[in-house]
Amino acid sequence: MHRSLNARVLPPALCASVLLLGACQPAEPPAPPAAETPAIPPRVKDMGTVLAESQPTDWRPLDPENTLYMDLAQGRVIIEMAPPFAPNHVANIKALVREGYFDGLSIMRTQENYVVQWGDADGRRPIKAAARNLPPEFAVTPPADLPFTRLDSVDGYAAEVGFSGGFPMGRDPKAGLAWLAHCYSMVGVVAPAVLIALRLLQGLALGGEYGGAATYVAEHAPQNKRGAWTSWIQT
Repeated sequence: MHRSLNARVLPPALCASVLLLGACQPAEPPAPPAAETPAIPPRVKDMGTVLAESQPTDWRPLDPENTLYMDLAQGRVIIEMAPPFAPNHVANIKALVREGYFDGLSIMRTQENYVVQWGDADGRRPIKAAARNLPPEFAVTPPADLPFTRLDSVDGYAAEVGFSGGFPMGRDPKAGLAWLAHCYSMVGVVAPAVLIALRLLQGLALGGEYGGAATYVAEHAPQNKRGAWTSWIQT
C-alpha cells in the first residue's frame, strides 16, 4: 500500500521571510585574543656570575709594566693602570711603588663597588723620587690609535660611551677629550661647584650645623683619629 504524502508549498513571500530571519541570527562572538605573555627582562648578572661564566678567551694578558700587585693578609690584589688616560699619575704611582712608599701602610677607606683608598693616613712617610703634587688628569686628549668599542647606551654627560682596553670610558669627539668612567665623569667640570653648594646647604639646614660639620671632619680626619677629631664638635 502506498501512503501519499501531503506536502504543503509555502508562499514565496513567506519563504523569503524565513530565509531573511535565518540570515539575521546573531553570529557567534569572536574568540578573545590570547593574552600576550609579558616579556621577561634579561636578568642582570652580578660580578660573581659574570666571572664564573667567563671563558678563557674572554680574558686578555696584562701588561706587566702597568700592573701592580698588592699583597694583603686576605690575599693578593691585582691592579691594572691606564696610562693613556692619566700618564703623569701612572708614572708617579710607579715611582712611589718602586721606592717602597706603600710598603707596610694600610687601607684607609673602602666603599663597595666605588672606591678603595690606601696610603699614609698620618702623612709622615717621606716621598723620595716621586712627586708630591700633580695637576689633575680628569680628561685627556686621546691618541689617534686609542682603541674604542662604542656602546649604544646614551649618557647625559658623555657624547659617546664604551670601552677602551677593558676600561669603561666616555669621550667627546667634538672637544677631542676622553676620560675614564668614574665619579668625575658623572658630574663633569661642575663637580667642585656642586660639592661646595651641597656643603652650604648642609650647613644651613635644620640640624645641619652639627651633622655637616661632623661629616666633613670625619671624611678628612686620619683613620685612627676620627673619633678624637669629631668629638670636640659636641662640646
